[in-house]
Amino acid sequence: MHQRDLVRKAWAEAGLYDTKDAKLQQFLKHIDKTPLDCWPELVELVRTQYPEYLEELVMPLWEVGDKLLRLNLLRNAELSQPAEKNIAQKLVRQLHPKTDLIELRAVIREAPVEVLDQVAKIKSIPEPLQVILDQRRARLKPKKAMKPVS
Repeated sequence: MHQRDLVRKAWAEAGLYDTKDAKLQQFLKHIDKTPLDCWPELVELVRTQYPEYLEELVMPLWEVGDKLLRLNLLRNAELSQPAEKNIAQKLVRQLHPKTDLIELRAVIREAPVEVLDQVAKIKSIPEPLQVILDQRRARLKPKKAMKPVS
């Protein structure tokens, strides 16, 4: 699997395989020995047994810049969870409208309003995408209660 090799390489370059952290080493050995061929399995393993390493595992993968890898990270993020939403907001701050349209579309399609607010701060989003962003934000923002007319 191309992505599996890419993941291992990214983690190696980030120095994760050189760590003295026994629990992180346990995770990496498990990944190397177990045929986790699908993202949901990997994501579930990290969420349930290694949540404290989430950012440490995600950031090197994002920085590879591989579009499919990034889309898998975004699609598998549980943005209702504070830790994952915080990481998503960090990732969004790194997006560039000219080079990261695929990632921007994925975020706009799936993200909660707090993450969409972060996207809205990006300058030069192409107009069609900006329209979709504005529509989603308007739909997701809580409506203000109107005062009764007396």
